[in-house]
Amino acid sequence: MWDSNGNVQDIQDGGTAYAVNAGGLITGERSDIVGRASVWRDTAFQSELPYPDGVTGVFELFVVGNDDSLFSHAYSHGPLRWTCA
Repeated sequence: MWDSNGNVQDIQDGGTAYAVNAGGLITGERSDIVGRASVWRDTAFQSELPYPDGVTGVFELFVVGNDDSLFSHAYSHGPLRWTCA
């Protein structure tokens, strides 16, 4: 990720970022290849996301709204939505 001065900043504990919103909420996976869906705020790790019962994994977190809503798709389950507080 890049800060407001154009300097590269790694996300805490590594991982792969997929999307970022205007408030600095970053979605991605907690490893470089395949990991648990997670969120960072301004590159600081916040949490791995909980999955509904029966869900073992999700496709990449493709969308993060400016209201901190996250959207993805679970394997053989369908669309998923989380809201970060």
